[in-house]
Amino acid sequence: MQQEQTGYPTFRKMLGKGRSKGCKQKRETCKETEGRAEKVPPNFYAPTSLRSQLASVLWYNVLMLTREDIAFMYLEQLPFEPYPFQEEAILGWFSSEQGVLVCAPTGMGKTLIAEAGIYEVMKTGKKAYYTTPLIALTEQKYREIQAALERWGYSKHYVGLVTGNRKENPDAPILVVVAEILFNRLLTDAGKAGNATTWSDRFV
Repeated sequence: MQQEQTGYPTFRKMLGKGRSKGCKQKRETCKETEGRAEKVPPNFYAPTSLRSQLASVLWYNVLMLTREDIAFMYLEQLPFEPYPFQEEAILGWFSSEQGVLVCAPTGMGKTLIAEAGIYEVMKTGKKAYYTTPLIALTEQKYREIQAALERWGYSKHYVGLVTGNRKENPDAPILVVVAEILFNRLLTDAGKAGNATTWSDRFV
């Protein structure tokens, strides 16, 4: 699908021009706050932690970040311009409650779109699952997402890994898992995964 057919303006035109002073101040406040993230203990966002709940409320509600604000912040921190299909998919993600379906060849940059959802999760104190069908690919994406969080100023301990062979930080807010793990959680205990942001690297 060509971008011109969607009728969407580019993200940078839609969000980059005419932004309010208040939004700029919020972004500056976010940058100051993110710089302290490395000092947060690994279990800070554990689901049972009261500190986690308080942090989510203070971070999201006091700054009053909208999804548009978060989209703008995510795109601003990218070191390059996204491809048209990436930009369209990111726009679809932040403007929809139902998610997006992206079909693109291997190596085209689908992970960049998934990282937009993970970025939003870190700004709102929610939970996310990233799934792949293979253990080796799951461990690769685990390392990639850890690196992404460190680029954003967060600790890599916010990311966990669960496969059939290995568990690392399984109570983290961002979990990279093989697809069967997520499917089993959805079937046996929807409370663990039903309201989480979910990205599947492939449909199998």
